[in-house]
Amino acid sequence: MSEPYLGVACVDVEPAPVQWLWEPYLARGKLAILDGDPGTGKSFLTIDLAARLSRGGTMPGGPVRFGARETVLLLNAEDDARDTIRPRLRAAAGDPKRVRVYAAPGIGLTRPPQYPDDLAELEAAVNATRAALVVIDPLPAFFPTETSALVRAVQQLVHLAHDTGACVLLVRHLRKSGGANPLYRGLGGIGVVGMARTALALSRHPDDPTLRVLAQTKTNIGPPGAALAFRLTATEPGPATVEWVRQLELTADDLFAPGASSGASARARDRAAEWLLQFLSHGPARANAVYEAARAAGIPPRTLRRAKQLAGAASFAERTNDVVEWWWKAPSTASATSAPAEPQPEPARTPTERRQARLAAREAQRTAPTEVLVPTDAPLG
Repeated sequence: MSEPYLGVACVDVEPAPVQWLWEPYLARGKLAILDGDPGTGKSFLTIDLAARLSRGGTMPGGPVRFGARETVLLLNAEDDARDTIRPRLRAAAGDPKRVRVYAAPGIGLTRPPQYPDDLAELEAAVNATRAALVVIDPLPAFFPTETSALVRAVQQLVHLAHDTGACVLLVRHLRKSGGANPLYRGLGGIGVVGMARTALALSRHPDDPTLRVLAQTKTNIGPPGAALAFRLTATEPGPATVEWVRQLELTADDLFAPGASSGASARARDRAAEWLLQFLSHGPARANAVYEAARAAGIPPRTLRRAKQLAGAASFAERTNDVVEWWWKAPSTASATSAPAEPQPEPARTPTERRQARLAAREAQRTAPTEVLVPTDAPLG
């Protein structure tokens, strides 16, 4: 009678550290997920990451890479390789020799690969190219949609990642149903998410629609990373590129929970108000300097303006040689001369007098000096 299988004692298991491709977001030999609504910039993001890896560049918010050029395989069912993928990669300064389009419209494939049937060919390609990252975008185009079949297929993809040492990134569109947590709103739900070691979600900032926020929704292999923000910067001629800004004090719950838009806005304003009071605690500052420092700290202009009201900060104008310059100051440093006058009861007026007063007020507002603000972004890397 054969001996029963007893497993392996942990004392005989050789410990090994996690090998990171982009710490703490993407790990080598592991499955990762990127979730987001259509139009948030998921494909722009994956192209930017592929470009950085291909040229050995700095990863956003992470350590500098010293010449470690990596190969990336792209599977994309929605973007044409000729008019979309290649131009975007060029604009992102990627190495076209190291970024390989394994499946996409425009490269002459008779049919897109379907998994798990074609996983052996994909594994052979990963091994032959020594790819460090495999992007599958979107998941439903290459995998069965029936949940149990999908979970079995993704399980084999987990083994592919482990055996090849590549990070496999599955991109999913979010459904409207499935609850507030983005992990449950992608195809396959928790059955797919459970096999991923890290998961990311992409959304627009609640106070600045031009700002995209990448938040980590799951990690089983280390502390979660900070939320990172980027903008899509248009270039003429050519496609838009990803411009990373700064880390943000937002979480996936801030972005996706019920009432997230208003809730995240309130939390963002509270944090921005704290930042503003700290910034102004050293004395008054030029309005332009406040906006520039706030943008460097990841605070959009709209959030900053709301935070100013919340914090009770005051603004005042100084005129020098007919040039008006606006300053901001904390409430404790606001002087009595800069405080708005207490409103007084209006005397009774005739309809003609009231109309003339309104016209005069509009003219005064039109000709009054205003704060001229030219905020700039500080690059994240």
